[in-house]
Amino acid sequence: MPSSSIVGPKYVMELTQLEDKNRRLKQMVVDQAPDLHTLKAVTLKNWQGGDRASAPQAHNCGRFRDFP
Repeated sequence: MPSSSIVGPKYVMELTQLEDKNRRLKQMVVDQAPDLHTLKAVTLKNWQGGDRASAPQAHNCGRFRDFP
């Protein structure tokens, strides 16, 4: 990071905007996590009684592969 003697107000403003945007995006992820967990639980529960061959498989990353 450049020293404070060469940082202009435009740089500081852009950095502040990026930090704010990053904070908002992180909050969106936090807000979505419970919904995602619920949807995964319901989806897996719905497949338990059905045809497992056509059910989506969970990967180690926690995401489903594409449906056939």
